[in-house]
Amino acid sequence: MSNLIHISKEYRLWIQSLSQRFRRSQIKASVKVNQEMLRYYWDLGRDIVARDAENVYGHGFYANISQDLRNAIPNTEGFSETSIRYAKRFYELYFQLI
Repeated sequence: MSNLIHISKEYRLWIQSLSQRFRRSQIKASVKVNQEMLRYYWDLGRDIVARDAENVYGHGFYANISQDLRNAIPNTEGFSETSIRYAKRFYELYFQLI
């Protein structure tokens, strides 16, 4: 705000208010994105369990789905074999609590 030395106090307070509202909006957006990603991984885990995917698709299931998702959605993180296994565990653990 050093460029605003000759601007009124009211203007400076307004700028401060705008910047705070912007930061709050960023936080709300991040929370919403995280909720949706949790829902996605919950659904992925549910699908794996419902399809009995490990048994239906064989030993290399996690490696295959990991690679296929990375190919289908390039430049996206979160589809490692480990992440997909965690999605299944996440669903199995919390499904019983619902």
